[in-house]
Amino acid sequence: MAELLMRVKGSAGSAMAFRRLSGPLERLRGLLFTKRDAAPVALMRCASVHTFGMAYPIDIAFVGQGGVVLETRTAVGPGKVLSNGRAAMVCERPHTEAPWLYPGQRVEVKTIEGSGRCSRSCNESKET
Repeated sequence: MAELLMRVKGSAGSAMAFRRLSGPLERLRGLLFTKRDAAPVALMRCASVHTFGMAYPIDIAFVGQGGVVLETRTAVGPGKVLSNGRAAMVCERPHTEAPWLYPGQRVEVKTIEGSGRCSRSCNESKET
């Protein structure tokens, strides 16, 4: 399974790793059935998420095609549906007080294949 490395532009040393979820079933599941220590996930080609069935609150960031964070929500509880029609991907993590993405921030996203090499940036062209 590929992972994404997301680096905040203009911020030295600021990087986050996400599990990449591309297929419709992977995206539908997201963090569902995971525990509070689950790895953050990036739902590719996604503009809408739900928190039905979640056992804990999550942090959500909608990211546009150019890598710009469009909208964020923190501590979103169960039973919610959130969407942003301009989003190209949605990032989720179990809620924590640690720093999170914020609107207007620009991120560079690299896909890390199983071999450890990085492919082209998602914000340079369409996601692979």
